[in-house]
Amino acid sequence: MNWKTPVPLRKEDTRFLTGKGRFISDITMDGMHHVYIVRSEKAHAEITSVECEDAWLTGVIGIYSCEDLSHDLGEVPMVWPVEGLKNPGHPLLADKIVRYIGEPILIIIADHLYTAKQAAKRIRVDYKELPSITSLNMAIKNEDRTRIHPDIKDNIAYEWKRLYGDEGSKNKGSSFIEQRLVIPRVAPLPLETRGIIAYYDKSNDLLSIWSSTQMPHVLRMCLANCLQHKEQRIEVTAPDIGGAFGSKMNVYREEILVAYFAKTLKLPLKYIETRSENFTASTHGRDQIQDIKLYHTDGLIQGMEITIHANMGAYLQAATTGIPIYTTQMLSGCYDIPYINVKIKAYYTNQTPTDAYRGAGRPEATYLVESMMDRLAKECRLDPADIRRKNFIKAGAFPKKVVTGLTYDSGNYEKTLNKLIEVSELEKWRRLQKERRERNSRKQIGIGLSTYVEFCGTGPSKINKKIGLQTGGFESAVVRMLPTGMVEVISGVCSSGQGHQTSLSLIVERKLGCLADEIEVTTSRASLSPWGGGTYGSRSIAVGGSAIDLACDKLIQKGKKFLAVHWKSSLENICFYKGIFLEKGGRKMSLKELTGILYLAHDLPEGFEPGLEATVFFEPSNYTFPFGAHLCVIEIDSETGDRSIVAYTAVDDFGNVIHEKIAEGQILGGIMQGIGESLYEEIKHDKDTGSMCTHNLRTYEISKTVDAPYIHLFRTKTPTSINPLGAKGVGEAGAIAAPPAVMNAVKDALKIYRVKDINMPATKRKIWEAIHLSQEKDDE
Repeated sequence: MNWKTPVPLRKEDTRFLTGKGRFISDITMDGMHHVYIVRSEKAHAEITSVECEDAWLTGVIGIYSCEDLSHDLGEVPMVWPVEGLKNPGHPLLADKIVRYIGEPILIIIADHLYTAKQAAKRIRVDYKELPSITSLNMAIKNEDRTRIHPDIKDNIAYEWKRLYGDEGSKNKGSSFIEQRLVIPRVAPLPLETRGIIAYYDKSNDLLSIWSSTQMPHVLRMCLANCLQHKEQRIEVTAPDIGGAFGSKMNVYREEILVAYFAKTLKLPLKYIETRSENFTASTHGRDQIQDIKLYHTDGLIQGMEITIHANMGAYLQAATTGIPIYTTQMLSGCYDIPYINVKIKAYYTNQTPTDAYRGAGRPEATYLVESMMDRLAKECRLDPADIRRKNFIKAGAFPKKVVTGLTYDSGNYEKTLNKLIEVSELEKWRRLQKERRERNSRKQIGIGLSTYVEFCGTGPSKINKKIGLQTGGFESAVVRMLPTGMVEVISGVCSSGQGHQTSLSLIVERKLGCLADEIEVTTSRASLSPWGGGTYGSRSIAVGGSAIDLACDKLIQKGKKFLAVHWKSSLENICFYKGIFLEKGGRKMSLKELTGILYLAHDLPEGFEPGLEATVFFEPSNYTFPFGAHLCVIEIDSETGDRSIVAYTAVDDFGNVIHEKIAEGQILGGIMQGIGESLYEEIKHDKDTGSMCTHNLRTYEISKTVDAPYIHLFRTKTPTSINPLGAKGVGEAGAIAAPPAVMNAVKDALKIYRVKDINMPATKRKIWEAIHLSQEKDDE
């Protein structure tokens, strides 16, 4: 990528590259005991007996079931009580019935993890198997009327309907097309699995928690409620976190259980999730089936009617219910669609709960809209780029309130598309595609386009009645000048690898004129910062960074007010530039010198507070709306089904970018996850036994380094007015734009074989079977 301006190196890198990172596994304490969890091996079963007698090895201090938990102990919390929701509750340990593979049954505590694992091998759990539903398709059909929860008929968690716009618009459509799209269940797979350490100090009633969480303040609040422990007597720290991708947003059973037993037993306890547990016990992502009917007149969209079938899993986690509703919010995409009628049917199944995974509902929406745009282009025999131009929201229409109720603050979708076509050498690839098709080559070329817009950088905290969800939240920051002139920054966001130390420091460096090594950024400690929502939804810079920016403004303003009195000048005559206060008359004072005066406090104006620090809670008035256009060129081998991406180009618009190399890394990572979802990844269960077929990295295929294409990145810049930085979110865009670009390319390559459709993931086997089944039909 040819960035125009040099950018500083990441402040975190030296520590990480020299092995000085401090992750949960690195933390030890005297007397620490270890937690191991016995989990269900069945998707749906009654527990008939549990035999633990042989498990009491030397060093095992406790084996606990649900019967050993206090009746006052709360359940796993969930956030969004959607209208009509049937919530069966979420117990901490299974009580008589297990409802998914990996559900916790017993908790073992021992002096060594090895001892706890050996004890677990000696425990015998007997089951009476029950009929199970282990896919969304099974849930929709449910031919034997299996119930996951006894009181919930048809396993429907909720049904949700909204009619947006004018239903009469669909009657203007002279044609319609119908499509069913399948978005598979996938595993977020952070490099570091989940972990928690809990220590209770009875002498001062202090419960200290270290957790690989994205949301320290939320975890602290939930533990206070569940354990009935004073919130101010709970310290929650998120140390270094090796990736999260949404899977560490939740408050999990393990966090509550470990904290509870640490307090009960008065012992420091540690739990680290194994990789297999990460597949079965951490939340999964996606898992929707979408039925779409699109009305149009010569390619101009008049409306869509959509049913979204969404898999909740066996229980509800923090945002499980909200993810499909997030999908509905973005169904207008980049297009001026006058009518959308959408229905959600959310199902319980005998599977791990779903929740946020990079993009959280918006990849599902973009995949739906962009798949239909290509289908529409084919139906109308138009170029995929032209069908998009025909339906784009025009550049002069912003701010634009779309039919689903969101107001897009800014955008220029045709500009990014035109630039993509220019820089991607699209005509060269089309010539190659034509040549290969004409000579019926074994290896065919497919070209896939996707244009996207997403919402992120969470908006106001009010409830949006039309949507039925809280639409966002605020973020806090403290910026404190210390007497020596150093700067202390405390933020409520929580890094899981995004480079917050660098980016947040850079905001202060540019605003206050300080040097990078004079600024210390502290995040991820709930007891130090004012309330913070944490890191999710690409909000860290747009919301958290804006809070820091505004706190810097408050410091500067306080300095100006002091100097106006000190210099006997007017406020309007004083400006601040690169760390220096300047008066029109020629006097000047550095920020460091001013800080010393304010802390010395010998000669302050009457009523003027000493010191120099500011606390800000920033609540944006709206989401931000990054957008862009991606193009994927894929080569498919018709004899083997093998596929490889030979070119990938992205043109994105994130408004103002704070640290361009970090932004580049975020885009690349998101695109690679989107490629993985498109071509490789899927959580599967055996249809007959209900057992999970993809419970480790041998059985769950992911994209590897050798599969990564060279990705060409370009940008346009349309700053947002929603926050003072003009910044939009970066972290999720690649994962949102890539799946439709890749899958549209796959479908384009298969056109020559008369393959009408193929669902994610487009595996080698699936492609080979589609090609040869089509050829067999031709032979008949």
